[in-house]
Amino acid sequence: MQKTLILASNSKRRKQILEKIGLRHKVVPSHFDEDLIPLTHGVENYSLEVALSKGRLVSEKYNEDWVLSADTSVYFAGGHLNKPKSHKEAEEMLFSLQGKEHIVTSAIALFHQNRVFSAAHFNKVFFKPFNSDWIRYYHSTIDVLDAAGSYMIDGLSSLFIEKIEGTQESVMGLPVHLLEDLIKKHGGQLCDFTDYSLAPP
Repeated sequence: MQKTLILASNSKRRKQILEKIGLRHKVVPSHFDEDLIPLTHGVENYSLEVALSKGRLVSEKYNEDWVLSADTSVYFAGGHLNKPKSHKEAEEMLFSLQGKEHIVTSAIALFHQNRVFSAAHFNKVFFKPFNSDWIRYYHSTIDVLDAAGSYMIDGLSSLFIEKIEGTQESVMGLPVHLLEDLIKKHGGQLCDFTDYSLAPP
């Protein structure tokens, strides 16, 4: 039986990931205010709580559908680096990460018929050293105020990323390798959301 995921996110990168693996979906942004979740939450619990809160708002309207929500947070030096409030803050944030490693946590939640299952995935990202001039140039190429940690994993950032312990999709914002298990917990199959069927012809 063909099914469609409702992506409770306006993230272009999350949409691109679902398109890349061929999952049917439509976008219904949540508009949840992430500032309502205290930053005192630990690195795993923070992302999970935000993902659950985003999805809960949409699933209330689409209870019979499959609602997928997600959140990504950057954790460094004992604190969260969320989306910067200004370009100056973004520059300071990215400069603090240069030459060091940090944690990127992406959490997903899948809602269906009053049930929800969730999971989080940890990534370590290692940056090369770079200078302020390079940061200003890099920030001129992206919507920096919409990027946790003031960077995006795709594009020019590949020039200063030394290595990733994790998956690029997870750092981009959607640990899609966890999705199949969540769908199975709801009694479904990943193939239900593609044009491929496990049923015999």
